[in-house]
Amino acid sequence: MAWYVKAFSQIKLFSGFAVHNASATQTFTPCLAVACNIQCRYKTSTTIKRRKTYPFHWWAPRRRKVRDQEHILPENYTFLQELAQKKYLQPGESPLREEPWPVATWTPESRRTGVIGRKIGIYPMWTNTGKRLLTTLIQVLDNHVIDYIPPEQYATTRFGRMAKGRGCLVVGAGSADPMNFKAPYLKLFEKSGVMPKKKLTRFLITPDAAIPPGTPLTAAHFRPGDYVNVYGKTRGHGFQGVMKRWGMKGGPATHGTTKAHRRLGAIGGPRGIIQKGKRMPGHMGQERRLLVGLRVWRI
Repeated sequence: MAWYVKAFSQIKLFSGFAVHNASATQTFTPCLAVACNIQCRYKTSTTIKRRKTYPFHWWAPRRRKVRDQEHILPENYTFLQELAQKKYLQPGESPLREEPWPVATWTPESRRTGVIGRKIGIYPMWTNTGKRLLTTLIQVLDNHVIDYIPPEQYATTRFGRMAKGRGCLVVGAGSADPMNFKAPYLKLFEKSGVMPKKKLTRFLITPDAAIPPGTPLTAAHFRPGDYVNVYGKTRGHGFQGVMKRWGMKGGPATHGTTKAHRRLGAIGGPRGIIQKGKRMPGHMGQERRLLVGLRVWRI
């Protein structure tokens, strides 16, 4: 199973919390207002589906249902391969079809793009003082900028309303054969001219950090000492019990215990209901997680 992670650069750390201003609760004491908020949230909250085994409906159709290579003559297949080599850029060719964009000045408010990487393992390292560190190895391979959407245009889209004045940069990784994809998906790469990618993702950036489509991105995009945010999917463990999923102790091993050695204890409460968020057996792993403020030690 391939692990894809996204690394964000130039993060901004902040602290604090937001308070919703409700005029109906201004006459309450602080403790009553909090209790009322918790009660309303408990009654109206719904269970959020965290895992999806199907693509989102707003994604362009990507994979073909039928492998056309099996139904094409060898001569025609060779002709299509030559046509794809002429249409798309090959490794080593200049991917920029336009003149380089002007270089902007970096500010503390600037937010750069990230890259797409694959976790290939873990590796121990030691500092100059002898401290041992267990680091994660991430391979950044075949990354290209696919498209850039300015803030004015991105603000009119479905997800651009929460961008807060930032633009959207689409980055792809992992080139593949164009014959394995459908026409709507191939149109996404006409602007950049690069080969179709297996993985696409979006990064919110400031206008001063915009990059022209077709620009290659490598691990040199970062420097040792930078702090990044890593976003990816955890390893799936399937359906697991409470001892492995939540680290519970379990029941007694002997003295008359039958069929309850690894089972969950009481799940009820004083009100006779099971509260939301109760730790119970279920699917473990395969969830999207965000790690904030990880340091880049070596490139």
